[in-house]
Amino acid sequence: MAKIWYLAPGSRTVREERPLPWCIDKLWTSPRDFHGPGPPDELKAESVWIEVTSAELSQAPGYKCGFHRCFLSPSELEERLKKL
Repeated sequence: MAKIWYLAPGSRTVREERPLPWCIDKLWTSPRDFHGPGPPDELKAESVWIEVTSAELSQAPGYKCGFHRCFLSPSELEERLKKL
């Protein structure tokens, strides 16, 4: 399961866990959004990140283990989750 994180200066919260194919389809996560193996060091505002582990890599060729930026804001993510 991929972890959906809310990251903000001084705060890190796992919102929920979902299968990587779900994150790709519903949250528009892409291999191009890869940041690195760990969360970003400096954040200016709250943001949404998807953490991909090695267990998910067989389901999604082209992805790497680590954190992928989601371009939905936390409020947009909450709205999307309510609709699904």
